[in-house]
Amino acid sequence: MPPKPRHKTFTVSLEHKKARGQGFERRDEILAAAKTLFLQEGVESVSTRKLAQLVGLSQTGIYVYFKSKQAILAALIDAAFNKLGTALAAIEGRSKGALQYLDLALPVYIRWGLDNPDEYRLAFMVRDPASSAHPNSTGDPSEKSFEGVKVFAGLEKQILAGVAAGELNSLEGDPRAIAQCVWASLHGLVSLLIAFPIFDWVARDRLIAAHTRLLLDGLKPPASLRPRRANR
Repeated sequence: MPPKPRHKTFTVSLEHKKARGQGFERRDEILAAAKTLFLQEGVESVSTRKLAQLVGLSQTGIYVYFKSKQAILAALIDAAFNKLGTALAAIEGRSKGALQYLDLALPVYIRWGLDNPDEYRLAFMVRDPASSAHPNSTGDPSEKSFEGVKVFAGLEKQILAGVAAGELNSLEGDPRAIAQCVWASLHGLVSLLIAFPIFDWVARDRLIAAHTRLLLDGLKPPASLRPRRANR
């Protein structure tokens, strides 16, 4: 009779055993725990040690998945902005001109912020004082939220093109200033609705429509300066 095959025996080290999830599951557990802690205690109050205890890892175990607390924050923000960026890219693909794009995109941005209030707070309303104006002071690209930058860059591109085509008013001769003002206006409305939900706001759809119309009317150049459309 042929000899029976030998079965290999594996020894599992308890030091490296993951009590809950593994791989991407573990990464998602860290993100979920960090999101809760950041919102409850503020980014500046949360340490990687505290986060590690919550998810059942050693502090060095956290660094297997993320280099720093700022990298965790960037990953949370990117996940939310990625969805917004996808929606805005679809609008860009079917828009004819900057005005049509803005007419469709501005309400999408506002509703995205209101539908994702936790992520919006983390992105714009709960900041880490250790971070510089460029999300972190170390310069490590892994700790910067690229998706948010891409979303603003898309808005800026549309406004620059609209001003160049004569569709939009070149206030102060600086299209980049217009883009930043539009973004600031959107951010102001979303932040107020999130921070003060008990205020006597008008119906949300009406408010979003009015805000969009107000911005678009302010962006349009005087009728005498608008490009004439060829007769069909």
